[in-house]
Amino acid sequence: GGVHVTREDRRGVTEQRERRVALHAVEALRRGVRERQAQDAESPFAGPDRHGAFVHHDLVSRHGGGDIAGDVFDEDIDDKQRPAIIGLLKELACPMGVYAITGNHDYYSGLAKALAVLGEGGVIVLQDSSVVINKAFNLIGRKDLTAKRLEEGRKSLKEIMEPIDRNLPCILMDHQPFHLEEAEANGVDVQFSGHTHHGQFFPMNLLYRWIYETSWGRIQKGKTQIVVSCGAGTWGPPVRTNSPSEVLKIRMKFVE
Repeated sequence: GGVHVTREDRRGVTEQRERRVALHAVEALRRGVRERQAQDAESPFAGPDRHGAFVHHDLVSRHGGGDIAGDVFDEDIDDKQRPAIIGLLKELACPMGVYAITGNHDYYSGLAKALAVLGEGGVIVLQDSSVVINKAFNLIGRKDLTAKRLEEGRKSLKEIMEPIDRNLPCILMDHQPFHLEEAEANGVDVQFSGHTHHGQFFPMNLLYRWIYETSWGRIQKGKTQIVVSCGAGTWGPPVRTNSPSEVLKIRMKFVE
C-alpha cells in the first residue's frame, strides 16, 4: 500500500510521489481499499475554473472513496452559486462514499450553511463520529478545534472511539495537526490532517515548523502514522512560494 501525492508545480504540471503506508489488521478483510483525500480545498467549488478542474480530475474515484479533511469553503457561500456548488459536489460520488470533516474556514463561511450544502451535495460530514467503510476499517472524523474555542463542544478522541470495533484499522481525519500524541495514545493507525499549507509563504514555513510537530509530510509516532497535507488551495492571495497544491491519493493494504 502507499500514499500517492499529486502535486502541481508552478508550470501547472502535475507530479506524483509515493509514501508507503502499512495497516496491520489481522481481523480485517484483507483487500486493497483506495481512498482519495483532499485537504484545505478552501472554496474550490465556488472559485475559479482551475478549481473545477481540480474537482473533475483529482477527486473523482471510481473504485474507492473520497475524504475531504476540512476547509471546504473559505468565504460566505453565495446563494446564486449554491446550485453549481452542489452540482460539483455530486460529481465527487464514489462507490464507498465521500466523507468530510469541518475546518476552521468552514466556520468562517457560516457552519450551518456549509453543512447544508455539503449534505445536499451527497457529502457525509463526520463530526466527532465514525463510520465503518466496506467492513474493512473505521473512518473517524473530528470537529475542528474551532468548535472548542466557540464552546460548541468537541469530544475527546477517547470518547469518539469508545464504541468502535478495535479489530478493524482506525483512520482519523482531524483538520488541525495539534496534539498528535492523542492519536498515538488511542491506537489510531493513520491520522490525516491539513490546515497548515506548510506556511504557504516564506518565511512562514520556518515558523510553522516550530508551531507544529510536522507542518507537511509524514511522521511516525509509535505505531501511529501521521500524514499532514499542505492542501489543495490557498489562504488569502492565491500564491504559494514554498509548497505545492496537492491531493493525496491513498492506497491501503491490510497485512498481518
